[in-house]
Amino acid sequence: MRVFGRIGLLFGLFFLIDGLVYAFTNKEFEGTPLLFMTAGGFTLLAVWALRVFRRTARREGAEAEDPGEPHVGPTIWPLALALSAIGLVLGVLVAKWLYAVGGVFFLVAAGGWFSDIRRQWSHHGAMGHADHG
Repeated sequence: MRVFGRIGLLFGLFFLIDGLVYAFTNKEFEGTPLLFMTAGGFTLLAVWALRVFRRTARREGAEAEDPGEPHVGPTIWPLALALSAIGLVLGVLVAKWLYAVGGVFFLVAAGGWFSDIRRQWSHHGAMGHADHG
């Protein structure tokens, strides 16, 4: 993903050079600051992206040595939670019975998702105690 940062730096340099050429070859003054602001924006985003990628790479290197949180595997419950939230909203807007059905589905989906997370954490905790104890 560092390619994104490098491309952003190249765009920033391009717009900086373009702004300088525009400033010396044109008689109007509105385009020059706009090109300089565009160059600054691309440069700012590129530097930010490169810093984030570097920081993420360092964290991943540290986590490879000591895995802190377990990875929760794929689950259907976030989708069910989102659909039940739609049911809740439709219940508020359209019919009260949809509100009750959406609420029940919301509670079931939230419970299913939290049980999946708890199962992952308990499995991780049991392995963690065996390693450290």
